[in-house]
Amino acid sequence: HGDLTQKLVLSSLERATGAKWEVIEDVDSEKRVGEVHEEIAKGDMSHAPDLLRAITLGKGKLGKWEKNWADELGLPKEDLDDVVRQVVEGKRPYI
Repeated sequence: HGDLTQKLVLSSLERATGAKWEVIEDVDSEKRVGEVHEEIAKGDMSHAPDLLRAITLGKGKLGKWEKNWADELGLPKEDLDDVVRQVVEGKRPYI
């Protein structure tokens, strides 16, 4: 199984909608972690959730598991483009 990335989801979303989506900002997660640590050191906790995103989605990939739990649980394999298209068409909840 391959890694699911934000860029793959964006590409699928563009195919499903026929629209080009503009990426406003490409965030370097390691740099962002450093910035947040500086903000926290100054007493500003407002960006602390960025740390969770960085450790889950960044290069450390805490959100990546050795096992594919969908396979372990016997869930059916799904195609990203099919799932995104269904969500866009309102035929599937997005949560």
